Amino acid sequence: MAQSGIGCGELDAPHRNATMKSWKDLFAAASRLRFEPHNIAAELDARGHYAVELDEEFPLLMKLFH
Repeated sequence: MAQSGIGCGELDAPHRNATMKSWKDLFAAASRLRFEPHNIAAELDARGHYAVELDEEFPLLMKLFH
């Protein structure tokens, strides 16, 4: 997995351990979630925009895809 910014090898030991714990916590949380297979190409309109209908009162959509 690519990371941006400072690499773990450039951190001192306490920060490196905290960074690795953060990644492990993130992966542990994600492992409990359901990721749906998805082909986004089928959902794009002619301009290449994701064609999805949103609720007018709260226009937000979050899905986990792989």
